[in-house]
Amino acid sequence: MRRPPPLVLATAGFAALALGLVHPVLTDPAGRALGHGGADTYNHVWGFWQVADALGRGESPLWTARVGFPEGGALWFIDLFNAIWTLPVQWAGGPILAVNVAIWANLVLAGVATWALAREVTKNEVGAVFAGVAYMAAPQVLGQLHNGISETLSIGWLPLAVLALHRLHREPGRNRALWAAAALAACGLANWYYGLFAGLLYAAYGLWALWPSARGRAVRVHLPWIGLAGLALVPALLAFRGTLNAADALVQRDPDFVFRSLIGHNMVDAIAFFWPIRSPDLLIEFDEHLQAIVYIGWVLLIPAFLGMRKARVWGLAAGAAFLFALGPFLYLGGSYTTLPSGDWIPLPFLAFFEAIPIFSPISHAYRFAIPMQLALAMSAAFVIRRPVWIPVLLAEFLLVSPAGWPTATSSGDVPAVYAQVGDGAVIDLPLSLQVLDRSRYDLYQTAHGHSIPYGLNDPTPAWLDGNPLMRTVIELERTSIDSTAAGLPVFDLVLGRERLRAAGVSAIVVHEAAYPPDMLPRVRELLTLIVGEPVEVDGALLFSLEA
Repeated sequence: MRRPPPLVLATAGFAALALGLVHPVLTDPAGRALGHGGADTYNHVWGFWQVADALGRGESPLWTARVGFPEGGALWFIDLFNAIWTLPVQWAGGPILAVNVAIWANLVLAGVATWALAREVTKNEVGAVFAGVAYMAAPQVLGQLHNGISETLSIGWLPLAVLALHRLHREPGRNRALWAAAALAACGLANWYYGLFAGLLYAAYGLWALWPSARGRAVRVHLPWIGLAGLALVPALLAFRGTLNAADALVQRDPDFVFRSLIGHNMVDAIAFFWPIRSPDLLIEFDEHLQAIVYIGWVLLIPAFLGMRKARVWGLAAGAAFLFALGPFLYLGGSYTTLPSGDWIPLPFLAFFEAIPIFSPISHAYRFAIPMQLALAMSAAFVIRRPVWIPVLLAEFLLVSPAGWPTATSSGDVPAVYAQVGDGAVIDLPLSLQVLDRSRYDLYQTAHGHSIPYGLNDPTPAWLDGNPLMRTVIELERTSIDSTAAGLPVFDLVLGRERLRAAGVSAIVVHEAAYPPDMLPRVRELLTLIVGEPVEVDGALLFSLEA
């Protein structure tokens, strides 16, 4: 019997490994989403649904009235690329299935593309498989699986773009240049971060090609074709920046906020690259269920270091990515290190952030760990000769790294109460949840389809905070007062109710299990007094605002 081609075998093997990584959802792929419910999972499920919903109604997915009610606003869903190509999957099985399929497919692409790149560069079959596993199952990737951030798992386009560039360098030609351009464009569309990483590599290669050498002259002829990638990305980049800068933008990237995020929330502890800790532990520091993981793993790091003697270019790439992944200032052992003057020690990322506009929106420097991991995997591929190292590597990644495995999953169940709401907008309570915990309301919208007032990763909307009724609800959620009936400004509360009706709100849904036991009676008493008796359905209270 004829043996299948190596590409077929590699694809089957990495597809099986990817199934192992996502196996907790295999029993219910349309009903359980990859990622923790208190992380970004539900926001991404909602985003896939919003794109399909807008396109299904013949509208642009770059503006929505589904969130941020009553105004709505401009929004570029950050995983638009995956949301579009998985539309047939979503039409067949819903947004959760589409997200799960997108994540699985991107993991497969990551493994296969890295294998192909390493196989072509090193001519080492075992080392190529090792490299593919080291990249697709890296602790950083497992951390993003936990976070449910689907676009950060679009890591396969980066090695594919590098492979296309390598082939162009080896045998210059127009067709190869076009493939390189297409790979670079896809990398940027799938994830702006990874597009930036690939773009920096392509730019460096272009500068080298301008150097007066035979190879440089041969490649230089075809460089304009690679420029097509830039042309392909320009409309998307302009649309993306337009949604951020619009007056009604639902998501904004203020440079001051980005910098504060870099140094106050997304700092990267240099020790975390070499020791299995989270950097920082966001659950402890900010009560968030996101994971920031940069752990490399010693089963990869040692052979990668040995391989750098044969491939210095990969060592240089890994070192550069490592420096950028550290962020703007050196953070070591849980705090910023200082100079004798008391100032924090600046790092190269800071200079690029301040001098190059394309760096200014980067709020997660640790994502440079992805190209670092690719470079280390490529370096290790030169020296790994025994297959036994592959399961040892997997064991360290899955069992030792701080990512945790099996990965967390989130239920896609939606309370039955929404079948009884009217035609207007819906306000879900409690209001005073962590912003990411509140994203479950986005999930519920994928089933009921009514507009909701909350934005993505935003605090309480100002118009709700300014409504007398909703303001009182917020205060009750944050107080220890035992009674609500006596002394309330009933006239103001009724006025708040009427303002909600006038705005187009048809229902307030109170999710009982989300309230502490001593808080729920106060909120229920208030809403019953002002709105009327609720209908109780499936663990939720429905207060109708319809006249």
